[in-house]
Amino acid sequence: MTTRPHPTQFRYEHLPEHLAAVSKPFCDLANMIATTMPVNEESDMALRKMLEAKDCAVRSVLLSEAVAQHSGQGQLDLRPQPSPQADFTCKEH
Repeated sequence: MTTRPHPTQFRYEHLPEHLAAVSKPFCDLANMIATTMPVNEESDMALRKMLEAKDCAVRSVLLSEAVAQHSGQGQLDLRPQPSPQADFTCKEH
């Protein structure tokens, strides 16, 4: 038997604005999964992995901020930027 993450684990209102901006899309998608998908092991796993991904994304920003502060650059600019590494734009076929 699997355990479904509790909805409060996706909350972001308590976070500083720049971290809430990172966390909110995960909350929105988790809410969509929780309210539209069948309740079974796979949807529970999807929510657990979303929670893990959200935590990693927030920690990524915190780590980058720590590096930036250490090097004297200050807070990161989290506005959407084009990425030369990959294009994950979702497109309808």
